[in-house]
Amino acid sequence: MTKESLRIILFFFTIFLIVQALSGISLFVVKIGYNPAHIAEYFLGSEDEFIKAKSFWGLLEVAVPHLVGISIYILVMGHFLFLFPLKKGLIVSVTYLASLGDVLSGFLIRYGGAFFSPFKILFFVLFELTICYFIGMLVIALFQDKFFPDRV
Repeated sequence: MTKESLRIILFFFTIFLIVQALSGISLFVVKIGYNPAHIAEYFLGSEDEFIKAKSFWGLLEVAVPHLVGISIYILVMGHFLFLFPLKKGLIVSVTYLASLGDVLSGFLIRYGGAFFSPFKILFFVLFELTICYFIGMLVIALFQDKFFPDRV
């Protein structure tokens, strides 16, 4: 693979990361909410709003594909970080843990109570911040030749 083809792959992957991050943030805010009370209502339901509580199976149907997809997503992003001379273990670990916390916090809210709603926000924001870090690193790499080997 040549330097140019790697740069093209990196460019389109970065575009997809940006689209994913923006759509993820939009869906979270619009569908789940942006404060602990809205998040608790989304998972626990509300008689006043005629919202049913999320079932275990409903949560599981969302969690399983997210865990598989996000883990592959982070694996690919982590591989692109090999272009940089920096320690990658911490950022990749934080990203995995934040995504795991984000996915599993729905179960905690549903079966542990509204107390866990702020954790959903914390994990989601942390996950999105790590994605923004990845995007920033990839954008830097796109404009600097030193990050691209002559042949891959």
